[in-house]
Amino acid sequence: MLSNWCKENKMKIHVGKTKAMLFRTRYQKCCRELHININGQIIENVNQFKYLGLVINQSLSFEEHYEKTCRNMTNRLHLLKRYKKYFSEKWRLIFATSLILSLLEYCLPVWGKLNATKSERLNKIIIRTANSVVLNNAKSTKTCEERYEVLEKLNWLTVEERLIVYSLNFVKKNILCETSSLKDCFPSFQQKSSSQDSEEQVCLRNEKDFIVPRMRTEFGKSTFYYRTIQMWNQLPAEVKEIQIEEGFDYRLRQHILKDRTNIYQYF
Repeated sequence: MLSNWCKENKMKIHVGKTKAMLFRTRYQKCCRELHININGQIIENVNQFKYLGLVINQSLSFEEHYEKTCRNMTNRLHLLKRYKKYFSEKWRLIFATSLILSLLEYCLPVWGKLNATKSERLNKIIIRTANSVVLNNAKSTKTCEERYEVLEKLNWLTVEERLIVYSLNFVKKNILCETSSLKDCFPSFQQKSSSQDSEEQVCLRNEKDFIVPRMRTEFGKSTFYYRTIQMWNQLPAEVKEIQIEEGFDYRLRQHILKDRTNIYQYF
């Protein structure tokens, strides 16, 4: 079927660059492989694969991508520390943002559901970058107050806060925007006004809220779909009303920084 579809659309499959992967839960034993034959050539089965820079494995745990991100961020941190004396603070900030933070932010809403230990490891790298590279401060930060003070000097966010910003920006741009080409890809995101009689509807604060689905398992509650709905519904009404072109991203960041003590309840 796949081969016929490619022929009809005048496309050719490069068997050497094509891989097959059977997805499963991390507790499920994989006792079989996919056998895909394209014009007499067998597609190789793999347990993990790097696709557009994102390392994907069979259980979608993103453990390999997380370790790769931490390792690359740390290596670049040491590289910038070695040459920081040759640049002004302005350029150190540019290099840190483009070379280190960009690694963390790439596809963060996809792989960024992390436990507290993993988030703390990434946050330490962010704070070390801000403190020792950009600000060129030899004094280490030990308390939470000192860490937040360093981040606030540069207007930087923690990894949890960055995940909130990118997830909610995605909702605003692609799910709530009427002209978005991706809007029809997310029919499960239903607002109160569009589905008044839904069995899954719960008590919502206003019509801009999404209907919260009933998730009975921890796996379901950890999905992007469920967490993003919860995060969106917690936003103040005045933030939800702001359009992208009117500064939604800026207002969202200001709200997160102002309410840091209550923002992490869904992580």
